[in-house]
Amino acid sequence: RSAQGITWVNSGTDAGPAGCDGNGAPIAQNGLGVRFPASIPEVTAVGGTEFNEGGGNYWNSTNTANGASAISYIPEMVWNDAFSLSALWAGGGGASVLFSKPSWQNAPGVPNDNARDMPDVALAASFFHDGYSVYNGGFVTTGGTSASAPTFAGLVVLLNHYLMVHGLQSTAGIGNLNPGLYRMARTTPSAFHDITVGNNIVPCTVGTPNC
Repeated sequence: RSAQGITWVNSGTDAGPAGCDGNGAPIAQNGLGVRFPASIPEVTAVGGTEFNEGGGNYWNSTNTANGASAISYIPEMVWNDAFSLSALWAGGGGASVLFSKPSWQNAPGVPNDNARDMPDVALAASFFHDGYSVYNGGFVTTGGTSASAPTFAGLVVLLNHYLMVHGLQSTAGIGNLNPGLYRMARTTPSAFHDITVGNNIVPCTVGTPNC
């Protein structure tokens, strides 16, 4: 599919480090894990973060003509709603046991573990703090990487549109986005924001793997 210009984007995990347990499970029982197909090297795995704006002023009181209201980059922390929602809802990631590290994943902050590490990028995903307002027979507030992943996919569509409109590529489609993302992390690190605040600890059953 990459050769056809198709970009694969997939949710990382919503169960924190307990990727082998179900989203929203009451407690982790099956140990550390990452999820397939997000762990496939040709797939861009999108994780979750949480706004950490504190008392800062990052929003205009009204939207611009384009519908935007953010004044600047809003600080982020690790997404973890597990204790607020009393269930496994948190950002996760780690090393794949199936796929070795692709050559392009040699970048700042990536562990030297000879394994495909994920997620590749992350966007806001908290249900509890600044959730996504979605219309589903009425407006509901939602979150998770099932919200951050399609949001990132929308950014990829805008990037593809930009490349086509400005004649920077002759055919539509970007293909595997990951080599470009990690190249940018090496050459233009200011394009990304390293999340170093918070944790994704979730409750687990005593005596189970990695608890």
